[in-house]
Amino acid sequence: MVWIVSGLTSFLPIQMHWYRATHPEALKCYTNETCCDFFTNQAYAIASSVVSFYLPLVVMIFVYSRVFQVAKRQLQKIDKSESRFHGPNLSQVEQDKRGRHGQRRSSKFCLKEHKALKTLGIIMGTFTL
Repeated sequence: MVWIVSGLTSFLPIQMHWYRATHPEALKCYTNETCCDFFTNQAYAIASSVVSFYLPLVVMIFVYSRVFQVAKRQLQKIDKSESRFHGPNLSQVEQDKRGRHGQRRSSKFCLKEHKALKTLGIIMGTFTL
């Protein structure tokens, strides 16, 4: 699918001359065989940018935000299921340990969340560059 969209965005408009600008410098370059400049009209430049970059960027942001939300919910479910494993009839000493352990688990959850966010940031930043 990506190759089809890329081909339709670049090859087809160039072959059909839809990209051609109408200002005098561009027209002069089109007739000169030694000119290598690539002049485009504004409509082609905007459409090409939207289809090639901005639309995929919006899709990636949406998909990765959904992935992050689902992963966050999954980690919360795992955290809740681990806390259910420890019974409610604990002695005071065990409850104190559990309280500290709950804090460690919470910081562990934040660390995992931070790592996931960092990974998604690297992926999105690399694409954006």
